[in-house]
Order: sequence, then C-alpha cells, then structure tokens
Amino acid sequence: MFSWVRDPETGEEVPEGGVGENILTSFTNNAQPLLNYRTHDLVRPYGSCECGRTWTFFRGVVLGRTDFMVTIRGTNVYQSAVENVLGGIPGLSSHYELILTREKGLDQMTVRAEPLADYPPDDYPALGATAARCIRDAIRVRLDVAVLPPGTLPRYELKTRRIVDQRPREVRYALER
Repeated sequence: MFSWVRDPETGEEVPEGGVGENILTSFTNNAQPLLNYRTHDLVRPYGSCECGRTWTFFRGVVLGRTDFMVTIRGTNVYQSAVENVLGGIPGLSSHYELILTREKGLDQMTVRAEPLADYPPDDYPALGATAARCIRDAIRVRLDVAVLPPGTLPRYELKTRRIVDQRPREVRYALER
C-alpha cells in the first residue's frame, strides 16, 4: 500500500506537517486495485515513525473531511473545524448547525448554536460574540453566530445533519457541476 498526502484543491503534495487529503494506491489487491484512491480524509503527515517503519506516519487523528468543505469568501470552511472551535467555548453545548445562504452573489454562513441548559439568556449575545471571535481567529473567516435557546435545534438519531444549504437550487446545481 502506498500513501501520500495532497492538497485537495491544487493536487500538489503537502510538505511534512501540512494538512492535506490522504490518497492511497494498493498494488496487492487483485480483486479491485486501488489506484490513487481519494479517501477524503484530512491528515497531517510526518516522516517515518520512530519505530523504523518507512510508511507515511500520521500523528493524531483524522482532522476532517474534504467533502464537508464550503468556500466562504475565498476561505475553505470545514464543518469539523467549526465544531472543534465551538467545542472549546465554555457555555456552548454540542448542538449547532451551519446555515449556508447566498446574498448579493456571495455564499454566506451563519452558525446557529445552543448554550448549555443553565446558561443565562441575557448572556446569549456575548456568548455569540465570543464564538464569532474564536471562529475568526482560528479559521480566518467571519461567520455570524446566533445563540438560540436550548432545545431549539433539531435532534437526530442517526447521522447528524449539520450543514443546511438554503441557497437557491440553481446556484447549488451550478456549483456541483
């Protein structure tokens, strides 16, 4: 199995310590060989392991997915990156949605988040401002943050749907082609 990490947009190989998509090639599987198989997993490659293996070594976990990416004002915004930032803000629960709209020809994203159940409602605007600042500092894009009362956002039993695309259908179709 051969693995390398490439930038999902340019296709260029990512240097050690950078973030890119893990791509696999397997010459040993006779039933169905994997040639340049795009996993859509974002990883950070490091050199070989201290144990002596020469394979590409990924320290940590999968950082996100390329197929959960939206470009907002020229910046790639990953759902997992927003989730990581929101998870580090005291007072916010794990319930959030990313609302994607189109205004004046540009894609816009609004984060709707819920606070913890005992969080005072008078402090929701300050919590939203803190979340917006943390997102801007971490991801380098300004996103509006709306803090809603607990229990407002939908709950899902299976796979959670976090990105809600409210752009006009013709815009979504044109971008998917």
